[in-house]
Amino acid sequence: MKRKTLLLCILSVIGLVLILKLSTTLFVEPWLKNRLETAFNEKNEKYRIKAGHIHLRLITSEIKLDSILLTNKVANDRKISGKVTGIRIQGINVFSLLFQKSIAIRKLSISEISIFGQLPHSEKKASPSIMPMNLRVGRIVLNKINFGLEEPALKKAYNLQSGALIMYDLKIEKSDTLSIRLLKRFDFKADGFQTLSKDSMYTYKLKGVDYKCKPGQLAVKEVVIHPNYSKKRFAELHRFATDRMDGRFSNIVAGGFSVEDIFKSNRLGSSGIEIDSLNLIVFRDNRKEKLHVVKPVFQQMMYLCPVSLNLDSIHVKNGDITYIERVPKANHEGSICFNQIHATLYHITNDALYKKEYKKRNASLILKGDALLMGKGRFNVLLDAKLY
Repeated sequence: MKRKTLLLCILSVIGLVLILKLSTTLFVEPWLKNRLETAFNEKNEKYRIKAGHIHLRLITSEIKLDSILLTNKVANDRKISGKVTGIRIQGINVFSLLFQKSIAIRKLSISEISIFGQLPHSEKKASPSIMPMNLRVGRIVLNKINFGLEEPALKKAYNLQSGALIMYDLKIEKSDTLSIRLLKRFDFKADGFQTLSKDSMYTYKLKGVDYKCKPGQLAVKEVVIHPNYSKKRFAELHRFATDRMDGRFSNIVAGGFSVEDIFKSNRLGSSGIEIDSLNLIVFRDNRKEKLHVVKPVFQQMMYLCPVSLNLDSIHVKNGDITYIERVPKANHEGSICFNQIHATLYHITNDALYKKEYKKRNASLILKGDALLMGKGRFNVLLDAKLY
């Protein structure tokens, strides 16, 4: 009798689980999919989403969404379109959701994010609150991020290839508005990032970016400053004689570096930056009219910088700098070059917090280095300039 009762209990539990699974698959999951699409599409005039299948795992408190496709409602519109191939939410705290009116998630994973198109230009408005209730996520993992975005009104463009972002301990209060300062700790990697300068004269490229919040290190395989116009066209586009720069910096490592400090307090600090190689070519067409202005010294440039700087040192292991000039009535360009540059710049700061301390120590901005002039004669440089 006891065996029959036990068997009946087991079969009842199995049957209940099967019924729950079947009802979830046939009714709950399709309802959630339709509800998600309807909630977004009815409130958004420009875009619509199409969601893939939703999978619920009630025992493990997990939700998985196969894909989300973002498209424009207006045909042939070049505004934003995007696709996400997988979303997985793990460790949903049901107690917090039901009784504390807050969302607590252990891990959120989003895979293969693709976003392309034009960003709409609009006047700045007060940002609305992000969430209807408090949100806490232990870890957010974004994999394989690719985007190509343009802002035609501001002549800006951004391109990211194969990025990965991990955010830790994200907390958003009900009253919070959308802000980059919400990011406290995160790691970031990308195969490449590309953008234009404000005047569209240059393309800036970063390759092999790797940032880790612990131990606080940023590594970039290559930074490229590429002029978008030839020497002749670049000069034609400027009324006055202007330097045209073509640069490449390889294997850059910044220790004691915190992106979070930049977001939170507008402070750029590092215990030391090393650059394996530097190659810079500067061209100036002096046949153009010259604009005579008093250029500030390096210290004044630091003081005017909108970011609070506190860099212990910048070390260049090997570099080449070439300056090329074209003057009136000359048949050819003239140039001067510095090769095999080894240099270190110490105490790069404009931080008012350290002003009294540096004055007391009589601290200086120091440049030490050596190079070959025109690839032949070696010379040494020692520059000592007061900071304040």
